[in-house]
Amino acid sequence: MGIIARLRGTERPPEVQQAIAELEERLPEGWRFVEFRWQLFGRRPVKLSACGATAEGPDGRRILAVSTDEYLGVPAVRALADVIEGRAASSPRWAPPRIRRRENMPRGSWPLAEPESRQEAAARAEALALLPEGTDLMNVDSEKFGRVPVYAVVVHMPDDLGTAGVGLNRAEAWRALAERLRGELTESAVWIPPVA
Repeated sequence: MGIIARLRGTERPPEVQQAIAELEERLPEGWRFVEFRWQLFGRRPVKLSACGATAEGPDGRRILAVSTDEYLGVPAVRALADVIEGRAASSPRWAPPRIRRRENMPRGSWPLAEPESRQEAAARAEALALLPEGTDLMNVDSEKFGRVPVYAVVVHMPDDLGTAGVGLNRAEAWRALAERLRGELTESAVWIPPVA
């Protein structure tokens, strides 16, 4: 595990390597493990650190599972087998667990950028109306897991924890945040987005 793998987000700790080996033993014929990647979303001090694992089927269908880094991303790797075996459902939005402050940095909001679509503007307005006073705002951030772009909006709440909404586009990230704030989207450690 060198510095290049760490910078690229492809570092695989021993626990992840073991989970990948176990997954490869369980994969049906024609399926193959493709990639494991770490990505960071948002802004310090409450960045969302997520890990994504990807597998591809004989028909070219690709599946992605994403989890937080709390268990080094091992749940994402293990979730791939559950998806392939039909024991896990996909969802267009994700509410990851709350994010603890990782660094002793000052709080502060980002000036929000203009929405890129009417759908994003509506979803953002809905989420912003639900946030308590004293919340520090951040813009939507995007990163790729393999060829799949993932979008997240992370806000720094008055209780000093980060709260995130994640989706496959900017509007879906804001919708996820609004749904979790209303209690409609349950927090979970693993996300299976509907990708092909």
